Amino acid sequence: HTRNINMSFFQRMASYLANHFAADALAKNKGFQKFAQFTHMHVSKASEKGQKAAETISKNTEAKKAVEEKMGTVQIFFRSFVDNVKKNFKELEAEGKRLEEMERKQKK
Repeated sequence: HTRNINMSFFQRMASYLANHFAADALAKNKGFQKFAQFTHMHVSKASEKGQKAAETISKNTEAKKAVEEKMGTVQIFFRSFVDNVKKNFKELEAEGKRLEEMERKQKK
């Protein structure tokens, strides 16, 4: 029972450290900052277009078809965004593990 508690504690600590290193690495990474800026710009534009489209739909049913076609493009963008975030997180997670290993070796 005590061993499970200790393992749980170490797992939480390892998870915390990995998340800390990942967040820190992301915050300092110029490429990720540009990616976030680019994403924010596109999400903002998509939100504006969505708002305008919603107003148009309430006025005109023909516009509804055009909006549905554009929503396909938005879905593709968000699918790509999620895939990129997952890829970057996996890379950062590996980097965090590598840094933890280096830190562990330095303590010895």
